[in-house]
Parts: sequence; C-alpha cells; structure tokens
Amino acid sequence: MEKKFIRVRSVKDMVMSVLIILIGCMLVFIPEAMGIRLGGYVFIAIGILLMLLLKRAYKDIKTGEKYNMKELFFLKEKKSELLPAIASNPTAIDLSDEGRGEQLRMEVYHNKTKALVQLFEYVSYKYIPCSEMYEYKVEKVETLLK
Repeated sequence: MEKKFIRVRSVKDMVMSVLIILIGCMLVFIPEAMGIRLGGYVFIAIGILLMLLLKRAYKDIKTGEKYNMKELFFLKEKKSELLPAIASNPTAIDLSDEGRGEQLRMEVYHNKTKALVQLFEYVSYKYIPCSEMYEYKVEKVETLLK
C-alpha cells in the first residue's frame, strides 16, 4: 500500500497566522508611541510569512484526506520487535526506548478516524521503508500518539 503525501496548511496554522496579523494590526492603530507601531508592522510581517510558509498537515494525494504526522525514533536492534508489532498489534510496542536512537523511524499519520503506520530504516543518508503502510482505527494506535 504505497501512499504519497504532500504538505498542506492545517486550520491551526491558518488561525495562528491570522491571529498574529490581527495583533499586529491592533498595535499599528494604537495612537501611542512609534515603537509600538513598528512592533505591529513586525507582527504583521511575521504573520504573513507564517501564512505563506507554515505547512504542518499532510494530505493523501489519492483520497484528499488530511492527516497529522508523528515520528518516533528507535534503535536498530528493535527492528525485529517492531515489524511484527506494527503488522498485528501496534499497542504492544514498547515506547520506553523511544528517542534513544535514530536508526529506525516510525511515521504515524493520523486524523480523527484512522491512522497509518509505517517503519523506515536509515541507510546511506536517507530513510527507506522497511515495512508496508498499515491502516488502523485511531483508537488502536492511541498509545503511539501520546
């Protein structure tokens, strides 16, 4: 199951950018000091830059569904444990060693209803897939999302 994702803006990204722009506009129209007005222009510029550059959501090219992504990193020695756990029971994955190495990367794409899990191995300066992408209901991978 080969999935291709592109990065897109999430609602949270847009709300944050608009709020920063609104704060900047309010500071510009305060008739007090010139420094506050300049700060307002800086806020407006930062808000516009964030609106143009910030993309934290992922969109499936085929279905158009949007997902958030979480990455988990593991040592290479855990590969023999992780591959069968991802295929059958992702709640059985032991997260006590998570974050201690970067030889294995687990990507968990999730939205409100479903989650997609895949394991990657670091080989020659890039991560290559070492498992298929498995689809689960989001409740089944809740432990991975905490």
